[in-house]
Amino acid sequence: MWRNSISVLACATCLMACTTDKDRLLPAGDASMREVWDTQTGGSAGSLAGRRLLDTRLILRRPMLSETHDGDTTFERLPNPDLVMYVFPHMAGGAPIPGYRTVFPMFGRVEYAMPGEALK
Repeated sequence: MWRNSISVLACATCLMACTTDKDRLLPAGDASMREVWDTQTGGSAGSLAGRRLLDTRLILRRPMLSETHDGDTTFERLPNPDLVMYVFPHMAGGAPIPGYRTVFPMFGRVEYAMPGEALK
């Protein structure tokens, strides 16, 4: 009983959360995209609300790579050498399997050094 009620409530909540009013969000008419943007974001960049929005975006925006690091990372990857294993010819389920080589990493996952511990 409760399980069905919870399922129905969860489905109804999802459907209500996913619905939007297209006409309210993007009204039809001769408004340009800039005018729609200004209306939805609280005004143009010259207004106080628009200026606050722009200032907040500039604070949150940061470059992907800093010019001082030139792509260096704080946590360097530790070496993980490849191991080569030779599998001798054998029989599997009555079928002959020829010998072959396979390559796999020494460690099962990538390990990282602490800052300053990287091997150079």
